[in-house]
Amino acid sequence: MKIIQKVKKYQKKKAKKAAKEELKQMIPTLRGQLNEMTSGLDELNGLLKKITRS
Repeated sequence: MKIIQKVKKYQKKKAKKAAKEELKQMIPTLRGQLNEMTSGLDELNGLLKKITRS
């Protein structure tokens, strides 16, 4: 019984570690997308300012 519990605990730990690693690898992609979004919003903001001034 104890062996089964240890194996399950080990499997959970490995799955957690794999998920954490996958998230770490996603960070640069997410940063890039966030930068694109931010620059797009800045551009939109500039256009809105032009429109409201005229």
